[in-house]
Amino acid sequence: MTKTLCPSFRETKLLKRGFVQLYLGAGFGKSMAVFGLAVRLATYNSSTYIARFWDKEIQQPLSVRKLIPYIDVELFGGTGENEPSGAEHGTDPAHEGITQLAGALQSGTYALVVGDALLDALEAGLVTDEEIKSLLRARPDNVELLLTGETAPVWLIDKADLVTDRRNIDVSEYIDKYRRTA
Repeated sequence: MTKTLCPSFRETKLLKRGFVQLYLGAGFGKSMAVFGLAVRLATYNSSTYIARFWDKEIQQPLSVRKLIPYIDVELFGGTGENEPSGAEHGTDPAHEGITQLAGALQSGTYALVVGDALLDALEAGLVTDEEIKSLLRARPDNVELLLTGETAPVWLIDKADLVTDRRNIDVSEYIDKYRRTA
């Protein structure tokens, strides 16, 4: 996954310090906000790593790579609502995803590292508080870490630099129309 960035986001000093962000809420939009931020960073020739946990909204995330070479996406679960992929084969996709996230944080390649739906995996008991804390400790000061999910534990909210709570107010008609056309 080594890339040549010219100039990178960090080299242009647009990012002097990375922050920890949480995008929370039961509604639509968290993952799309992540991709929007990744596209914005790509305009600065900056790379983003996205690990998607237990989230099946985007069926072919690797196609993003064809459109934007600065965004790397890997899936660690998401074939069913209650069972992360790989579990039926005795593998542990959530823990593999944690390992990959830690590697991406330490690689020096990415300005933004995302654990998409990682907080849902935490809520379901697929990963532990300690694993999330180890990611926070592994994050270099100049790398942004963004985690998404419906909820977050209080300790994580307290540690985060920015917490966004997305709420949809009566979008049932929109959702029904969207599902009929998708």
